[in-house]
Amino acid sequence: MAIIILVCLGNYSKKFKIDSLRNVKMNIGGSTNFSKNINFNNEVQYASKVTSLSPNVGVDFIWDKVFEFKPYYRITFTNNAYDINAFEDRTFTRHAAGLRTATFMPKKLEWRNDISFNYNPDVAQGFQNTAWLRNSTLAYSVLKDQGAITLKVYDLLNQNTNAIRNATQDYIEDSQSIVLKQYFMLSLSWKFNSLGSKGESNDRNMWIH
Repeated sequence: MAIIILVCLGNYSKKFKIDSLRNVKMNIGGSTNFSKNINFNNEVQYASKVTSLSPNVGVDFIWDKVFEFKPYYRITFTNNAYDINAFEDRTFTRHAAGLRTATFMPKKLEWRNDISFNYNPDVAQGFQNTAWLRNSTLAYSVLKDQGAITLKVYDLLNQNTNAIRNATQDYIEDSQSIVLKQYFMLSLSWKFNSLGSKGESNDRNMWIH
C-alpha cells in the first residue's frame, strides 16, 4: 500500500518599479512531497516514509524591450525514514541554480540564454555529481515581424548529464542515464494570419528546419 501527498507551499512575488521601463521582481516559493509505503521484510511488516522539501528563490530584473536577467536557486531536502531496524534512515540534498537572460538589441535581434547548474553531493563515487547546461537562441525578425530566422544551440557546453538519487520503500538508488546531447538547429518561422467567420484572428505557424 502506498500513500502519496504532494503539497505546493505557494509562491510569492513582489515587484519593485525603478522607472517606466525597468523593474525588479522578487520570487519566493516552495513545495513538499510526502509518501508512505507499507512493505514486508522477512515477513515483518514495516513502513517507509519519504519526505522532501524544495524551497526556491529568484530575482527578475526587466528592462522593457532591452534586457532581462533572471537568476534563481532551489534546494531539495529528502528524508527516507523506516520504522524497522533492518534499514537505516537516510537524508540527502540536491541543489539547482540557474540564470535566464534575454537581450533585445538591436531592435530586430533577440538573444536568449538558459543556464543551469545541478549539484548532487550525495550520489556514490563513479557518478557525475555536477552538471552545467546552457541553451542559447539567436532570433532575427524578418518580413515586417511576420517571420523569424532562429539559430538554437542545445547544451552549448556539452556537459548535460542526468545523475540522480532516489529514495524508495526499501533502498536508496543512484542512477545516471543517457540524455539528449548537444545539437544545433537553424529554423525559419513564418506566421500566416487569417480571419475567422466572426472576424476573429487565427494564427497559423509554419516551421521550416
